[in-house]
Amino acid sequence: MTTFRCPVCGLHYPDATLAEKCAAWCRTHQSCNLAITRHAVASSESS
Repeated sequence: MTTFRCPVCGLHYPDATLAEKCAAWCRTHQSCNLAITRHAVASSESS
């Protein structure tokens, strides 16, 4: 599954639009928005 990463907080999302919304919120408020982050998914990247 392809995921899109928020470049600010690093959370992964199933589509680019959510990742962009997350990044915009993070930059503006220096925090995470629960309405956005609830859509985050596990990264397929190995640790």
